[in-house]
Amino acid sequence: MAVRHRRRPEIDPLALSFDYPGGHADIFVARLEQLARDLSPARAALARRLVARRADCAENDVVLGHDPQGAPLIVAPAAPLHLSLAGRDNIVAAALADDRIGVDVETIAAPFETPRNILHPAEQAVLDAAGERAPEIFLRFWTAKEAYVKALGEGLAREPSGIEIRLGDDDDFEVWDRGRRIETALAWTGRTLVRRRPVMLACMIAPR
Repeated sequence: MAVRHRRRPEIDPLALSFDYPGGHADIFVARLEQLARDLSPARAALARRLVARRADCAENDVVLGHDPQGAPLIVAPAAPLHLSLAGRDNIVAAALADDRIGVDVETIAAPFETPRNILHPAEQAVLDAAGERAPEIFLRFWTAKEAYVKALGEGLAREPSGIEIRLGDDDDFEVWDRGRRIETALAWTGRTLVRRRPVMLACMIAPR
């Protein structure tokens, strides 16, 4: 059910923009002052601010909803735009594009034991050779996978090890699904800072 919110969020986001063949994408990423059990209100507040800026309307005029699969969508204003949301710990992200888009974010903290069972064998081999960089490379793999399935509108209802991410040299990546290279209009994953907190962010846009 669509809900219209009146309260203006007190969020100061990091703004990123990408041009890709045939369209444009905008991403807002924000760090909340405190951890929250439910990031949904903060994600929605950030999304309304982003949609209002792109659609040149008031935030109070933005109405969000969900499709039958639970993916976010814009109910109002009427605009041919696609929305994706993400959050982890006290970080929230919203992405908007002219085509189907997926966004994901993970916080970068102390080194951790990387769960290999959710990775493709080729990705596991990359981690084996990565040494101390393995945790951060794992986050690049994981955020890219999440962004991919969100752009498809599927979510991770399938086995993530069946998706192979091939990282490029400039924060770009390729997606190979069941042995087939997936065409993308934009595929980016990289490290950035949100109010001094390091995060891994990924964005993927499916071609028309």
